[in-house]
Amino acid sequence: MPEIEAIMGEGDDRNIALTHRDCNYMQALEGDIDTSHLGFLHVGGIDGEKLDLSDPEVFTVTEKAPKINVTVTNYGTMYSAQRNAFEGTEHHRFASYLFPFWVTYPGGELENAVTANAWVPIDDDSTMIFNIDLRRASGGGKKGFKYKDGTPVEGLARPLEYLPNTTDWKGRWRPVKDRSNDYGIDREWQRNGDSYTGVVGVPMQDQMIQESMGHIVDREMEHLAASDRMVILTRRVMLDAAKEYAATGKLPDFVDHPEYARDARGGDIVVPYGTDWLDGYEEKMAEVKGYKPKMAAAE
Repeated sequence: MPEIEAIMGEGDDRNIALTHRDCNYMQALEGDIDTSHLGFLHVGGIDGEKLDLSDPEVFTVTEKAPKINVTVTNYGTMYSAQRNAFEGTEHHRFASYLFPFWVTYPGGELENAVTANAWVPIDDDSTMIFNIDLRRASGGGKKGFKYKDGTPVEGLARPLEYLPNTTDWKGRWRPVKDRSNDYGIDREWQRNGDSYTGVVGVPMQDQMIQESMGHIVDREMEHLAASDRMVILTRRVMLDAAKEYAATGKLPDFVDHPEYARDARGGDIVVPYGTDWLDGYEEKMAEVKGYKPKMAAAE
């Protein structure tokens, strides 16, 4: 197993959430590394000017078109979504893809976000998600958006209601809300402007989009853009690894060095304007962990 902090640290079953997703694992995983969609799908109905601007994550709402920085690493790939923040500063939102199906996603401030998603293929048409947040049980980690008066933004929470388990191969961790009931969409809530999607919860909003593309989306119909740079790079790295294995039998170096994953973390930082994004990440990680990571290969 890769030595990802979220799966190596001490926790309990309250730190883990499982969900069956009725689509190919890759289009589900790609949603985790497409950071720009947050400003539309999840918070598209929120007026950013009404939010508590002391939280740096609010810039994901007010600036929906970040600059995407990407690089190849010794465990996979990494991105930063870069936005202007407070005067004289920039906000970076980091995440990493790790072979073969892991993502360390941004779950709050970098120093507190000890998170990972495993997008495990069941077969070509279905996926089991293992969402691991080491701070969830203790009440730490991501707190969610708040308005200036302290009122939390509603409709983004995780809790899902599950169908009873069955004995068939795909009979576990299936949400009650699914394609058959339009994911519980509330058209009135959507119509009055309080919700962009009318669907409750970030996970269910993601599930709705990823499953509604069909079990395996036809990528020949795509028109990728600058916001897709992390998706493009990750596909290339995965395909290169597959071709290398087919030609030589050699697997990525990460297989023999699971410790590389210790340097992968998702989360948010604010740095002085003009700071190199990798320098900012390494300096914050050095502050948090006591050493500078050496995970990035120039790309």
